[in-house]
Amino acid sequence: FSNQKKWVKGETVENANENLKKLLKDENIDVDFEKCINNKSIEDYILNNRIEAVKKYKLNSTPTIIINNEKFDKALNFKNLKKTIEKLI
Repeated sequence: FSNQKKWVKGETVENANENLKKLLKDENIDVDFEKCINNKSIEDYILNNRIEAVKKYKLNSTPTIIINNEKFDKALNFKNLKKTIEKLI
């Protein structure tokens, strides 16, 4: 996420993809970018999971944290998250 501002920009998806490809190259990350973005089964899997999660958990923002199949509805900060997790362990 620290590099997100370098690639999450552009007027089109193509612009964003070009920025992401450049970042991968600049960071020496060896990945077949075209193969990844053109894999229809992965695209469908991600999209269907997203749709299912939106319906199931009534998602309305990112990030949303799900813990033990329940939406974390408190203010998203370390203190609240830590308290919630500590109660579970």
